[in-house]
Amino acid sequence: MLYRQADGSLVQILPNPYRRDNYFQGGVVYEIPSGPDRFELEVTPPFGEESFIIYAGTGELGSLELEEVGSVYKVKTSPDSVGEKTRGIKIVEKGKKNGVEFVEEKIDIVVQR
Repeated sequence: MLYRQADGSLVQILPNPYRRDNYFQGGVVYEIPSGPDRFELEVTPPFGEESFIIYAGTGELGSLELEEVGSVYKVKTSPDSVGEKTRGIKIVEKGKKNGVEFVEEKIDIVVQR
């Protein structure tokens, strides 16, 4: 789960230093943070149009270049390359596909002071 801030920078919401587990059961509604999570989300500047971007798959996704900055991971991968880094395509022998399913969803919000 990534968060695109009003200034265009990206931070990774999950996993984070306080919740490294990134497994969620399909078909279940989750509240984040909740239950055993050891973190809260606090609205801070910059304010404006922002987005949550969720990537999910039935198998391992690609990896992003991250930098731990306090309580979040700053995404160092170029925003234009995030999609390429989280999934891809390859040619496999007929009948040997791995069956990984993938979905990306974006939720736009406006954060005001």
